[in-house]
Amino acid sequence: MGIAEGQGRGAVVDRKGGCLGARDHVMVSGVNGKCRPGLPPHAITLGTPEVKEAPLTAAATGGSPPALSVMVVEDEPLFRDLLVNAVLSQMPDATVTGSYPTAETALRDPSRVDVLLTDIDLGDGLSGVELGIQMRRRSAARGVVLLSNLSKPSLLATIPPDVQGGWSYLLKKNVSDIDQLGTALRGAAAGEITIDGRLLAGARIETDGPMGRLTDRQLRVLSLVATGLSNQRIADELHVGMRTIESSMSLILAQLDLHPEDGISTRVAAVLAYLDAFRSGSA
Repeated sequence: MGIAEGQGRGAVVDRKGGCLGARDHVMVSGVNGKCRPGLPPHAITLGTPEVKEAPLTAAATGGSPPALSVMVVEDEPLFRDLLVNAVLSQMPDATVTGSYPTAETALRDPSRVDVLLTDIDLGDGLSGVELGIQMRRRSAARGVVLLSNLSKPSLLATIPPDVQGGWSYLLKKNVSDIDQLGTALRGAAAGEITIDGRLLAGARIETDGPMGRLTDRQLRVLSLVATGLSNQRIADELHVGMRTIESSMSLILAQLDLHPEDGISTRVAAVLAYLDAFRSGSA
């Protein structure tokens, strides 16, 4: 589905091509331009939204997860469209509430979203990191997924403590991995940290500091935690039992002696410590 940025004024476009006028509440078919009322509100809002759809809940969707609202900020038009279409076509529970080329235009949108999906490098003006910090501090976004061409996930360890949880870091070239994108978006919304698995596969970890207290096996477990995997999925990946992973995590947390800021879980704090010791390149 082709999406024109800012189509109409506060227009809402559904997945079948219909759109809702922002002021007169008339549904307009995207096929023949004919108006018809009563289309369902499973939609995305483009441009500066003026009509708000009530968020979906598990009860309203027959027990399925609530809708995940996403704002996309990317200065390259074609890649911005790719991101929007990837979210809509592959994540049926997601909506895109806005699509913008710069941080400044995104900040003019009064919407509150579950996740900000943004490139780090947005050209002149604010970066994606600065945008994310501002939106988190004004409670306009619960989480942030950063996209970059550079292998610098340790950047997340420098985020101010008051907004440290709920950040993810993915390589732009790997956005086509929809499973990973979905994990990063949902993890960020839940306050977790998710790092592109291909980045961590070739990582070197400085062991002069706290990471030197961990065994190679514990470092491997922690690297999988950093990719957003649950304990059960880590157990499956390493072909061990769930209790083995739970025991490993308890030992890791004890060895690192973490004292996270309020609102940050010890699991997130462990990943941040891991990223602080991260160095790109072959092990």
